[in-house]
Amino acid sequence: MNIKKIIAREGLIFIGIILFGALFFFISAQIPYAERKPVSAPVFKDNGPWNQYIVGTKDENGRPIEKIDGSWYLKDANENNIMKDNFNNFGILTLFFCYPFYLLIRFIFWAIRTLKQKE
Repeated sequence: MNIKKIIAREGLIFIGIILFGALFFFISAQIPYAERKPVSAPVFKDNGPWNQYIVGTKDENGRPIEKIDGSWYLKDANENNIMKDNFNNFGILTLFFCYPFYLLIRFIFWAIRTLKQKE
């Protein structure tokens, strides 16, 4: 294969992976961070000695809340933040690991094809 074709193919694959990762960063930038809405601490009724922190606690209106750094917040506000962080992390993984993974897979297929050839 001509060296120019190889360089062109690898360059297009590399640019495609960069654009794919940038797409996830762009999507992440479009999702706004939701502000945490503080709520009053829940009132525990005979929950035993562990009643300082219970996962899945609800406030007086029945909304799920969680304790972060000593204060209680609505749990719903954090779902946007989690989604934004996941898109950001996937973009980073795409940028740094897709091309080396592609090269590894291509090397494995090349090695198998080379070993199967009879001399």
